[in-house]
Amino acid sequence: MHESTHEGRITLLLGVTGAGKSTHLRQLLASPTIDRFLCWDLKGEFGRDGSISARRWPTLRALLEHVRGGAPHGREIVRASVREFPAMLRYAYTAGNMLLVIEELSAFCTADKFPRDEVLDLAHRSRERGLDVVIVAQRPLRMPTDLRSQAKDFVVYRLDDPLDVRELQNQLALTDAAVLPVRSLTRGVFRKWSRGF
Repeated sequence: MHESTHEGRITLLLGVTGAGKSTHLRQLLASPTIDRFLCWDLKGEFGRDGSISARRWPTLRALLEHVRGGAPHGREIVRASVREFPAMLRYAYTAGNMLLVIEELSAFCTADKFPRDEVLDLAHRSRERGLDVVIVAQRPLRMPTDLRSQAKDFVVYRLDDPLDVRELQNQLALTDAAVLPVRSLTRGVFRKWSRGF
């Protein structure tokens, strides 16, 4: 098991389709300062345009075979199925000290239907394992409460649903004046809030 001196943090990257989340994530992963990441790409669409320097894996099994062969973990994008989610988390916890990106969490995980044990594990163990986690989703209310409550950073593009805006306001104890503008943000414009815990 990997022991880490770095306390990982969870960042939620939120916004409606077309608001700019994917561009934001591409810029983050293209940064030369991030030398180890694992991006879980459920749909197999992320980074296909070559904008991110990374190895692409058709399955989690293919990546694991590569690493078991002695190759170091680097910049990896994996098209993994929902059933591979627990195994992917186990691998990330073991590897430690990396950025774990979960693209479009809402595609398989909603507030009322999600792999509870794995999500709870992610919410609580990622910090102690030195994993920085970026979770990309369209709606905060569709995310499990445990993830929302453990997130340190919120990068928010436009949110259309007033209930999502209210949830964001409650999570971060924001005033109406601070949070209501997220309903009218233009494409590519975001707000960022951090919690101090």
